[in-house]
Amino acid sequence: AFFRVSERHLRSFVNADFAMSNVLYGQRIAHWRKREGLSQRALGAVISVSQGYISDIEKGRSGPSREFLAAISEKLGLNPAWVLDGQEPMAFD
Repeated sequence: AFFRVSERHLRSFVNADFAMSNVLYGQRIAHWRKREGLSQRALGAVISVSQGYISDIEKGRSGPSREFLAAISEKLGLNPAWVLDGQEPMAFD
């Protein structure tokens, strides 16, 4: 059987998928940050973003930007592939 999906329903589905991804990304970043013993404020200071931005990412309200992932990787060794799809290792030495 063929089902027609309205543009509105398709957008809703895609947005829900992105929202779930953002939650997962945020959970991974929070897990790593706590494992490293960093507060949101301390992490933000190292990579030049606000504590509020990190909070928004960790709560799934927004996804991490490319710039955020690049900075956290370059300055602290977090593997962006682990954040985005769980690919090990979590971090580089």
